[in-house]
Amino acid sequence: MMKWRVNKNKSTLKGQIGSFLLVLVLFVMGLTSCTFDTNEFKPIVVPDTVSFMNDVAIPIFETRCAYSGCHYDNGIPPNLVQEKAYKSLQIGYINTSEPERSLLYEKIETAGSMAIYATDQDRKIILTWIEQGATNN
Repeated sequence: MMKWRVNKNKSTLKGQIGSFLLVLVLFVMGLTSCTFDTNEFKPIVVPDTVSFMNDVAIPIFETRCAYSGCHYDNGIPPNLVQEKAYKSLQIGYINTSEPERSLLYEKIETAGSMAIYATDQDRKIILTWIEQGATNN
């Protein structure tokens, strides 16, 4: 009877090569499955004169704050419903002498509690509105 002799070094080497090839194939598959966001960078555009109603209250406060279930008539202050937002913000939320220290701006800034709900565009528009005197225009 003939005995087959297996060289342990060869079988170990084959196993290592097989493992390496498997890892290599998985790595290549992972690279080829990556997708990249092809959206181009959108610059932040702020009007020369920021209108409270047209640039802040309706597009930002109404869509993200008031009717999302938080800052509305019986919700969390300030009330950001279009008709009441300006008056509500005048009670401690706006600091025209130091706009970046306004409570409204601090809340939406990157470390603020409302930062996840504001975009960079929102932040720039609101800061510019405060810098321009936070008028009800």
